[in-house]
Amino acid sequence: MKPTGLIPEMDFAYQLLHDKAFDAGIITVAENMTVCVSQKIWQKGDSFFASALLTYDGQPIGMPEKFVSAAELLAYHRNAVFENG
Repeated sequence: MKPTGLIPEMDFAYQLLHDKAFDAGIITVAENMTVCVSQKIWQKGDSFFASALLTYDGQPIGMPEKFVSAAELLAYHRNAVFENG
């Protein structure tokens, strides 16, 4: 999730939102390194979540080389934390 840089305060708010959504199991990172948004959010039809989270569904993210071991943590997150449905 790339910050826009246009309004730094909003970038921080979006980063915080995405961090909280990840912790709550609303979003995760798929094996192909794309963002995956929980079907629960899709079903609610909430316009705020649509603009803040659903626009990222399926979008690729990059994995820094120094965090290669994070792949195991992401797999755990997908299986134990992410709520899809």
